[in-house]
Amino acid sequence: MRNLKTVLKATLPDPTSLGGRSSVDRDQLLSLLRQLRGDLGRAYWQRAGLSLLVLAVLLAITWRYGNQPALLSGAVSGMGIIFLGALFALQKVADEMACVDMILNLAEELNLEALTEVARRIATP
Repeated sequence: MRNLKTVLKATLPDPTSLGGRSSVDRDQLLSLLRQLRGDLGRAYWQRAGLSLLVLAVLLAITWRYGNQPALLSGAVSGMGIIFLGALFALQKVADEMACVDMILNLAEELNLEALTEVARRIATP
């Protein structure tokens, strides 16, 4: 899956080309950011759905085999691990979506030089 840094790097001007453009292409940047926003939205719901599916299976195992302590403890531990992992994964995608939304809002308001500098600062570590 693409992320914000790879999208921004793709739109930055090549400093080694002679006579090339010196700023980002705003239309290309907006198009790529909107595509990335859609991809991140789908990734968020896929991760949430998969996590809920696994939790439902573990809950069914817990309900079916509730009289076996070893299996019950494993299922409950698995639920805790899946829940924490899902929270972390969803938070990571939500943070990336917030950054994309911020850049989308800025891209429409900033002039090309400022937008290029913002993209360069975010894209390079």
